Amino acid sequence: MSEKQPIEEKEILPGVYLTDFRKKSSSSSLTDMTQVSILDLQELQNKMYHLRRSNQEMQEFDPEAKDDVIQESIRENEVLLAEYEQQEKLMKLQLEMINKHIVQ
Repeated sequence: MSEKQPIEEKEILPGVYLTDFRKKSSSSSLTDMTQVSILDLQELQNKMYHLRRSNQEMQEFDPEAKDDVIQESIRENEVLLAEYEQQEKLMKLQLEMINKHIVQ
């Protein structure tokens, strides 16, 4: 059961109050960050899967590498894949650090 935090009200004019309902920073925000990071990682991995599949289909369509447009597309996808692989490594490290902080 989570503990409710008191709602802060600030009088900004006579009889007019401003109420801040935003969540206060806590360890639950780290859990939220982990969930968002996991979703971002899954989205990135999905992009990588589709780029690899696309490359495979293009290579099957042009096995002798005679179509310049297809070959250029494959090379562009490979550049993107390399960038995504770097992002994936960084995201995994970030998740590791967040999880270590939550456990402590």
